[in-house]
Amino acid sequence: MYLRFILWALLFLPFFSFQGEKMVKTKVGDNVFVYIPKSFVAMSEDDKAAKFLTNRDGMAFFTSEDRLADFTVNKSFSRWRPDDIEMMRSFYRSNILSLFDDVNFIREEILEIEGNQFAVFEFTSLVKSEEDNLMGKPDLKKYVYIQYTIKDYQTYLFNFTCPLPIREKWEPIAHEIMQKTMVK
Repeated sequence: MYLRFILWALLFLPFFSFQGEKMVKTKVGDNVFVYIPKSFVAMSEDDKAAKFLTNRDGMAFFTSEDRLADFTVNKSFSRWRPDDIEMMRSFYRSNILSLFDDVNFIREEILEIEGNQFAVFEFTSLVKSEEDNLMGKPDLKKYVYIQYTIKDYQTYLFNFTCPLPIREKWEPIAHEIMQKTMVK
């Protein structure tokens, strides 16, 4: 009897022990709120320097505790109007394709989130290592979820990335982050 109880407990424990990542509402600008995992931390200047080629001055930079998954928010002045969202989607699609050696789109669409239209791109990317690579660095494969919106002549960019091998862990969290984005 005792052995049967242990076997049942071991069989069903994984189903009951999983708890999703706790999300916390975070203000990243005067009119921008996001929900991010409680375990995420603000990126240090060293984190930013290691991850980005340029010194980007964005609204918010967050990373997971292990520094593998990142979520950033940026805004820029633009001439786009809210009804230009389809044209903007096409423009950014071309831009994405030019940034990587290979892109496999999982999803690209226009979505309404909290009353705003967003151009949404979810994809996997590949940046091939250079052939004359002396350091023997491997190709860079990532899972990326980006969405753009336009508000008051500002383009807002929300970007989630992680290495492709850990996509399964982070993809549902990326979806939750993006579906709760608020630009007022």
